[in-house]
Amino acid sequence: MVYNLSDTKVNLKKNMKTKSSYITKDRAAEISARIKESRDKLGWSQSEMSRAIDATRGACSHWENKNAHKMTLENAMRLCSQLGISLDFLTTGREGSGVLDKECLTKAVSAAERLAPRANIKQKVNLMDIAYAFCTEDKELEDSIMLKIVSLESR
Repeated sequence: MVYNLSDTKVNLKKNMKTKSSYITKDRAAEISARIKESRDKLGWSQSEMSRAIDATRGACSHWENKNAHKMTLENAMRLCSQLGISLDFLTTGREGSGVLDKECLTKAVSAAERLAPRANIKQKVNLMDIAYAFCTEDKELEDSIMLKIVSLESR
């Protein structure tokens, strides 16, 4: 799940502005490499892969050239299905675990209960999802930011 905290633009260079990214360049490069590696294992060209997932060859080329973070979730799911890999493997490189990290799940549930004891179930699930994702990436997310994400999402 991708969360946009705001439409605030960040000044990266003199007058060039872009939305802040939730994925590092290194992570995008790793994902791109896994796409190419998985495609190569099947012996497919980019054209064959694009036909298999109903996307343009240009999009497939773009994803393989360190721009995988621009892929939609729908395309990522179709890509994983056709390449025979899991979404977890595509995004993290972890093979076939499919197992929740108990420590991160515990932290996520605790964060949701602590931050929003009176929230509705959807808001709590969103908080848990956010907290879990950051925990599995070994990153900390401030409580105020998590609450801001949930309040923006419920609008």
